[in-house]
Amino acid sequence: MSTAGTADLLVRGTVFTGLDDTARPGWVAVRDGRVAAVGHDGDGSDATAWRGRATTLHDAGDGLVCAGLHDDHTFLTATLLEEVTVDLAGTGEARDVAAALSRAAAGRPAGVPVVGTGWPGDRPVPAELTEVLTEQLGPRPVVLWDADRTAPWQNEVARARYDLPRGGLPNEALAPLFADVATDPVLVERAWSHAERELLSRGVVSVKDVVFDDHPGALPVLRDLVARGRLRLRQRLASQPVRRAHDLAFAAAATAAAVPGRLEFHGFKLMVDGTFPDRTADMLDGYADGPSLAAVDHEGLRAAAEEIAGAGFTVGLNVDGDAAARWAVDVLSGIRREFPDDRRHSLSDVSFIHPDDLARAARAGLVLEVYPQFLHLFADQDEFAAVSGVLGDRARGLNDFAAMAAAGVAVAAGTDLPLFWPSLPEALHAAVFRRFRDGGPDGGWNPPGAATVAAVLRAWTTGGAWAAGAERTAGTLQRGRRADLAVFDRDLTACGPDELRQARVALTVLDGHVVHDG
Repeated sequence: MSTAGTADLLVRGTVFTGLDDTARPGWVAVRDGRVAAVGHDGDGSDATAWRGRATTLHDAGDGLVCAGLHDDHTFLTATLLEEVTVDLAGTGEARDVAAALSRAAAGRPAGVPVVGTGWPGDRPVPAELTEVLTEQLGPRPVVLWDADRTAPWQNEVARARYDLPRGGLPNEALAPLFADVATDPVLVERAWSHAERELLSRGVVSVKDVVFDDHPGALPVLRDLVARGRLRLRQRLASQPVRRAHDLAFAAAATAAAVPGRLEFHGFKLMVDGTFPDRTADMLDGYADGPSLAAVDHEGLRAAAEEIAGAGFTVGLNVDGDAAARWAVDVLSGIRREFPDDRRHSLSDVSFIHPDDLARAARAGLVLEVYPQFLHLFADQDEFAAVSGVLGDRARGLNDFAAMAAAGVAVAAGTDLPLFWPSLPEALHAAVFRRFRDGGPDGGWNPPGAATVAAVLRAWTTGGAWAAGAERTAGTLQRGRRADLAVFDRDLTACGPDELRQARVALTVLDGHVVHDG
């Protein structure tokens, strides 16, 4: 690539290259799907040298320009539910409910379930509705639940196939339902196309997507979509064993069939502990309001992690509590000593980790996958206190970004989509200004644990590229890197908390092509 010439695309704005912590007025020239040149005002560079008659110019004013964003934890499979779910709110008569479900099921294979949401958990299903559903839907699985997916009602077919428990349903409990939906390639294509469109509109060009087991039904469709150029989002798949043990044969086959830079196999994700609200996160000092209910199979998980690593694959350990994080650092540090290669083993969903273990994770070259939008799980500080109260004063250690930065550990941003849809402005609002969804409190919650703006930008760009093993091709804006860009309508590095919430993505570029123009 020559050092000068005509660019296909020239973008002006406040440029964050990722090579340092600053964002300065400047420009990025794109040619042949790569970054051809980057310059900043006052450095003697000349953007006009790259402008020709065929060059597309995008002037973002003072809008932030950075590398395309990477979400290091999505669960796109969950979006399949939207394709088979019917909102029953306001539907009264049995035949009206059945008619709505029948319309949703029309034209789909008989084994694909239909789900009705908005059905009150304490509302019994009348015999008449059961009869009508049997008459109109026959052997199709039918599930009705409320907005929180609690107290599901299942027809006999669904009960035999899924046997969903009462109470809140984690995605793992829905694995057989997801697998049945994925048998319809039309629904898979529709779900992934919708998700891709939304992600690109948010500046996200690549994800590490968690899949259950061997991604039943969906993976052949995704390969076909990539082959036909219908799926542009970069995806790295992390297999989470749910219905059976980790499948090394699947991992080998998925690796061999990878489409480099587009659809690749990343490794395995193993669940270690639970969550704070139900006291199943494994904590070093227990809980403020009662004993820990964590039940961790340390021996089995260690054996699985070591077998996965020994077979040449990357290991991610999902941890919430600080005791689980300490154990995970022990295991992954041991793996790193035994297999001193450049695989990016990680701690996933990290919420609470002791400073000593942050330092150990940094020394072992581990990646922490965190949720910068974490505080936006809660409407306000009162709701947060109701959930975090089980930790007492130690709640201030949740998502301590300042401690992570001090330890020098690699950090990558994730969302567990659809828990959150990724948003860099909201991540800054929550992680830097420490605000909840209502915008409070004034001054932020626990400011000493706040992230810097640069740290959040890095978590979405250079940190994500490092976690994906793509730091030589992505994550920074410099000559020769992939021309993946996220361009915002304002300088996010100069925004206060209120203005951040008005920010939007103005342009997303993937491989040098504009894939979103807001």
